[in-house]
Amino acid sequence: MLDRIIKILTEGGTYRPQPRLVIVDDVDFEFDAILRGPGDSHGLVLVMDCPVTRLPLAVSRVRAFSQMMLRTGSIRPLSVVAVTELDEPGVLNELSAICRVIRVVDGDDASVRARLRPLLPLILPEPESPQGDVSRLLRKALETVTPEELVSSLINAGRKDDKAVESAIVEAINSAITQALSEGQ
Repeated sequence: MLDRIIKILTEGGTYRPQPRLVIVDDVDFEFDAILRGPGDSHGLVLVMDCPVTRLPLAVSRVRAFSQMMLRTGSIRPLSVVAVTELDEPGVLNELSAICRVIRVVDGDDASVRARLRPLLPLILPEPESPQGDVSRLLRKALETVTPEELVSSLINAGRKDDKAVESAIVEAINSAITQALSEGQ
């Protein structure tokens, strides 16, 4: 199971394996696996096999490791991938108070990948085609239903902020109401 987790996290160079033994301020810490990343980040991911009997020991080791990192002034983000069948939130909440915790249970690769998703980079689809100039697109979309001066007013206001757009719309509505009332007299 640990090998599958490491394989998923290291695919595409997202995370890089580190030595299992890490020394912080002359204190040795050993975990089942340590990964650094994502990408060029210096965040640490500790992978731990945590059967119910080892979970209290895992919590104390992570707490001690975190305290040593704090004492040395480290600002590295810390995450723990806990491979455990334990579904009791109390023990895992202790770890959650220290760092980000991802609970993984044994399953197929798709379910393991789904559990690890918070650690994996977001893959966005490529845009289908480059978008044109927004003001040109807006003018084209509104040219048949809106007077040119309103479109110009909204585009100029949009370059400032949302309050300016709101003011331009209110002004256009008030102007239309005033014009309609004056024509009706």
